[in-house]
Amino acid sequence: MSLLSLRPLRETKGYFNRNCELPTANCRLCTRGPTEFDHFMTIPVKKNQTLCHILNCSEMNLKTPIARLRLLAILEGISYLLFAVTMPLKYMMDIPEPNYFVGMAHGVLFIFYVLACMHCIFLYKWNLKISFLAQLASLIPFGTFIADARIFKPEQARADHGLT
Repeated sequence: MSLLSLRPLRETKGYFNRNCELPTANCRLCTRGPTEFDHFMTIPVKKNQTLCHILNCSEMNLKTPIARLRLLAILEGISYLLFAVTMPLKYMMDIPEPNYFVGMAHGVLFIFYVLACMHCIFLYKWNLKISFLAQLASLIPFGTFIADARIFKPEQARADHGLT
């Protein structure tokens, strides 16, 4: 969700229409074509209510494999970025201890991310290109964040609507 969508919504006859990527009970699929999985929803809003508040974004549903993969992708990406802090500490200031903990956490999260990717590849029958990009994302800084936005989030929307 972009930062712009977290601003208070304008009230338009009691409803707010927005192209969304998050499925909700009031969401219905567009009829633009079989390959486009954008959503168009109509949600009742109150004055000064935020979109995040309406969609309950603070509650993460981890019941599906793709939702667990998204969480692991974000955690693995954060652990990868923590090396930007711990590596200078290790080599410039001779403080190697933080690197042990961040390295262990990153290693465990990396293994779980790869296993979760493999699970989703077979479960959702991803093609070779998507499978390769999902696995490659774990090796590139910021890659898991990009994979979450471009691969995992749309796949979760398709899975929630039973389109996989």
